[in-house]
Amino acid sequence: MMTRDKIRWLGFGWAASLAVFAGACGGTDTCIAVQCTSGALMRIRLVPPPTGGSGPSISGGLAGSTVTACRNNECYSTTLPDVPAAGDTEANLPFGNTTFVLGSLWQNPDQSVDMGIEWHLASDQVVDGDHYVVTLNQGGVTATLLDKLATYSTVTATPEACDPADCRIAELSP
Repeated sequence: MMTRDKIRWLGFGWAASLAVFAGACGGTDTCIAVQCTSGALMRIRLVPPPTGGSGPSISGGLAGSTVTACRNNECYSTTLPDVPAAGDTEANLPFGNTTFVLGSLWQNPDQSVDMGIEWHLASDQVVDGDHYVVTLNQGGVTATLLDKLATYSTVTATPEACDPADCRIAELSP
């Protein structure tokens, strides 16, 4: 079953729709533009549902807290915004001084709050054993949310892909 993060990671963009549309309308290009980026997907439950469940014990609001994501001691930080209401679009988390670490924050229908982090790399940069650490600093207190060594799986593009290059992805959860 595809997770929300993996669907977004491997998702078809407007270019895919355009390629399919052009092929259906007599165009010569019948391939589908598929984005496949190597790296790590991290999904962290920040707040469990009010009825119980798993997740770290976080007191007070999340807004203004700092999240730091590290891979092999290369670290980037972002400040959390207000948590969007359940059903709203997710809030983007811009990690400073990088374009290859992306994050988002969202509230689920059960009122739990999740954070997703994507660390994008070239396939030749990923090595099994890469060390990923995500911390949350809230009011001067730092908690480790994730501390994992990556094992990357190869994801093969479909035969219809314009660029059928494989990518390697590690899915990490606490």
